Order: sequence, then C-alpha cells, then structure tokens
Amino acid sequence: MKKILIADVIKASYDEFKDQRDLDILAEMDRSDVDEPTAAYLVDNWSSEADRDQVLQTAEDLGVEPLDVSDDDVEAVNMAGASGEIESSSGPIRYKYILGIGYMVHLVLNGKDIMYQNIDPQTMSDWINADSAGNYYLDNIRSNVDPDQELCGCNDKPCVDTDIAQINS
Repeated sequence: MKKILIADVIKASYDEFKDQRDLDILAEMDRSDVDEPTAAYLVDNWSSEADRDQVLQTAEDLGVEPLDVSDDDVEAVNMAGASGEIESSSGPIRYKYILGIGYMVHLVLNGKDIMYQNIDPQTMSDWINADSAGNYYLDNIRSNVDPDQELCGCNDKPCVDTDIAQINS
C-alpha cells in the first residue's frame, strides 16, 4: 500500500495551479496588451474578463496605471463617471474622481470658488441625478458637510489656483 502525504498532495495542487495561473497571465497579456505585472494583478484579483476590462477602462478614464485601481475605484467610476459637469441654475458644477480622495467638486457661487473633496460615489451619483442640482447641494452638501470634505472656499480658506487645477488636470 502506497502512502501519500498531505504535503505531496498540496504541492501537486499548487504546481498545477501555478502552471494554470502562468497560462492565464500569458493569455491576459495577449488579450489586453499589458505587461506581465499588470496581467498578474488582473488575473489574481478579477476572475472574469469583463471585470478585468472594467479595471482597465477605469485606469484609462482616471489616467492611472491599472495596478493602482481597486474594486472601490471601479464601482465609483461606474456609479458617477470619472469626471463631468452638472448643469445648475447657478452655473456648472464640475466633479472628478481622484484615487485616494474620492470625488472632488468645484462650483462657483456669487463669484466665489468653492471646492469639496471626499464626496462618496453614492452621494455624487444622487447629485448628478437630482431634479435640481442646486437644491441637492443646499439640502445635502452645504448643510451636511463634514470638515474633511471642505477643501476651500468655505469659511476663511479661499480657493487658490492650485486647488482649482486639481479638478482640471
């Protein structure tokens, strides 16, 4: 009777998995025209080609490397887009998703630049789809702003060109 050690079974399974992973990475490199580290990142973190395509599209939309994109980033961009403009009776409201910050928003009220950051994707999506962007701002942003969300323009911190440049880059 031949004895099989658990360690041998695990090693054999690992070797088989490793070989399949290598094949999957090569296939992804060919399919997506990406380098090996990017293909490995995609294969290791997203099981379907459709999910990998979303990661690549999100990276392109945000102007970052695919290795920098997370599930949260993909979800955010799918909910509200990478950037855009909301029409309002007081003027356009520009927004942009920035890795590590969330959505950054710029608006001009009575000739004064106002900017917010750390706006979550659901709030941004609701604002984009609101019947009145101005009323949504007054009811949900201005009246409920967290101090971490105020970038500039509120209180005693005026916006400067470098603040505004972040949303235009």
